[in-house]
Amino acid sequence: MKRFNHITSKIENLMTAITFAEAGEHETALQMMEQDNKKKKRNSKTVAAVKYVDHRPRLTV
Repeated sequence: MKRFNHITSKIENLMTAITFAEAGEHETALQMMEQDNKKKKRNSKTVAAVKYVDHRPRLTV
């Protein structure tokens, strides 16, 4: 359910930005999209494959 709410929120933000762009407020639409991207970057996790002494790759999160 949490994922569904997240997707719905992203679509709502996208539609709002589209509405501003259609009305000629391109800068406002771009700012809204940039804010969404900043949230995405802040919440993303880094995943790396690390080789240990035994030379077996392990996935770390």
